[in-house]
Amino acid sequence: MADRVDLALAGFALPGYEVEQVAVNLARLLKISQAHASALLQGQVTVIKQGLDEQQVPSYRAALERAGAMVQILPQMASASARDVQPAVTTKPVQVSTGEGSVTDRGPLMTCPACQLEQPRRAACRGCGADVEKAKAVLAQKARMARLGETTAWRPPSASLVEDAQDESSPAPRFFSLSFEGRLDRVHYLTYLLGATCLLMAGMLPVLGTGSSPGSLGVSWVLVGAIILFIMNIRYAVLRLHDIGRHGNWALLLWVPIVQLMLLVVLMLMPGEEGGNAYGYQNEPAPVWMKVIACVFGLMLLLTYFEAGTK
Repeated sequence: MADRVDLALAGFALPGYEVEQVAVNLARLLKISQAHASALLQGQVTVIKQGLDEQQVPSYRAALERAGAMVQILPQMASASARDVQPAVTTKPVQVSTGEGSVTDRGPLMTCPACQLEQPRRAACRGCGADVEKAKAVLAQKARMARLGETTAWRPPSASLVEDAQDESSPAPRFFSLSFEGRLDRVHYLTYLLGATCLLMAGMLPVLGTGSSPGSLGVSWVLVGAIILFIMNIRYAVLRLHDIGRHGNWALLLWVPIVQLMLLVVLMLMPGEEGGNAYGYQNEPAPVWMKVIACVFGLMLLLTYFEAGTK
């Protein structure tokens, strides 16, 4: 019978990887919260898969190293000794994608305080979409009120806890910013693109009106403004990708002429994930006037791209 080994995370990111990005990758790979994934990168060895046949190790190891995590292979006896001195953690199988299908791994469990669904630790419940920490706070407050005798004649509706906790949203990121964190929905994305385009045109009008030469200070200023607005457009694309649950690196496809149009259509039309995901909560609803502007500008943009593609 072949020797069995345990698969463990060494607690460090591989050289060339940022710890924050590795935490995001592990959260997606192991289907756990980003906070829990960050805790796995604090310099302590953590066994995540027990009793593996040595032939199974390469697929697991490759998946974790692609995520940027440093991996250790431990003999079962050695890893068992390590576990004896650590507090027990209730575990449940979760899915790890190896690129050749899904394989089973284990991670700490939690129970949603709103719907009682047992699941790996995460910020938003898979079943009802409730913000777990907010739901816990609601329960704690109601418990305090009950102890003080303030809820004697009050009976909440059965779904109140879910309704209180699942509608969490956050303001859209600012139009001017250097931060690439957060999410941007379709309406804000199109409106921000229009705003950036208008600013670029406004900066070009004085130069075009005076017929300045290419080497003049005015033209140089317009070029600087164009570079800044280009960076802003890349930022908007990254935030929009976060909204649909994709990594911001996909924005690099905007440099590929043929793929550029397809990515633009996806960014303009694909709805974002409801509730929270690894990049934050959904944006607060946009006002009606912004929705109208986004629809008109999006239609004009699509017609312009398709017309240019047919020539």
